[in-house]
Amino acid sequence: MIEQDKMIVKTKRDYTRQRGSILILALWALGLLTVFSLYVGFNVRQKLVFLDKIETRNKLYLIADAGIKKMISVIGNVDKEILVSSLTDPWSNDENMFSEVTLGDGKFTVGWDYQTDDFRAAGQGTGEKRKMFGAQDVQSRININTAEHDVLVRLIENVAGVDTYTADIIGSSIIDWRDEDNLSLPNGAEDKYYRSLRDSYNCKDLPFETLEELSYVKGMNNDILQKIKPYITIFGSGTVNINTTSRPVLEALGLGEPVIKKIIEFRCGEDAVEATADDFVFKNANAVVAELSQVFSLSPSEDAQLSNLIAQGAMATFSDTFLIEGIATLQHKKGRCRISCVLQKDYKQDSDKAGWILSWRTEYFV
Repeated sequence: MIEQDKMIVKTKRDYTRQRGSILILALWALGLLTVFSLYVGFNVRQKLVFLDKIETRNKLYLIADAGIKKMISVIGNVDKEILVSSLTDPWSNDENMFSEVTLGDGKFTVGWDYQTDDFRAAGQGTGEKRKMFGAQDVQSRININTAEHDVLVRLIENVAGVDTYTADIIGSSIIDWRDEDNLSLPNGAEDKYYRSLRDSYNCKDLPFETLEELSYVKGMNNDILQKIKPYITIFGSGTVNINTTSRPVLEALGLGEPVIKKIIEFRCGEDAVEATADDFVFKNANAVVAELSQVFSLSPSEDAQLSNLIAQGAMATFSDTFLIEGIATLQHKKGRCRISCVLQKDYKQDSDKAGWILSWRTEYFV
């Protein structure tokens, strides 16, 4: 009897231990399943977030792309027989067509910022930034691949606010960077200078391919680059459109303040505001002096300044290269997409093309 009781007690203990082991195993299994489910859930969530970001980017790109293509269509539809480009053209400023345009669950804006002082007579600007809702004429800028030394020096000195010596170093170095020889200008730089740097490299001796490439040039820093960027380009023929260019560019070309004031006042018309219906337009480069003389009296010096630039082929009254910047946003979503495109317009009468894409850059911002 005692042995039987001992057997029963032992059986109960074994049973209790067995149940305890099963419980421990069950808890371990539950823990492992919990960890696994959290891991799977985290991965799924990460993938969903990633897919959402991809979808958001795709939407933003398509919306910005639509704005770019709309502008290309507008430029392509400009009459090819009218070889005059001005700030009153449809591609230049149309708020209804290119500002906060709704497309699906997003919007696009095509435009560019400018300083009001750049396009108004001295003393009439507000000193603030405004926006043009359209494309920007690339030939309103100085082409750093073709500009002469003095033009570059004047632009850097006036716009960046540096001294003449510093401006000369940068201007000379820009010439040395793009020319094919290894002969340095007095304040410029060729291979010998760049190889002496801690992080050395060679002088390119080829045309600039991006504006950011200027950061490699002797004397250049980011502050100067950002200040001159709105007034320079690597595209276009190198001639400047007198109808669309800004005060700093006219100064860089060597024109004095009196004649610049008259050019800008002529363009702005009676309301003294740029890009409005009453603006006047120079219709022919060879007739600029004559057209301006009909409104203002030009001194012999002013006449000579303009005539010399026109004779050198530095000025034109129409453009074939345009910078288009489209920005897209989505409702209830953070981030935006910016597409920057440079279009060369096709002026061939028998062509149905709008033109050729010279540059295309896409950027995303959180």
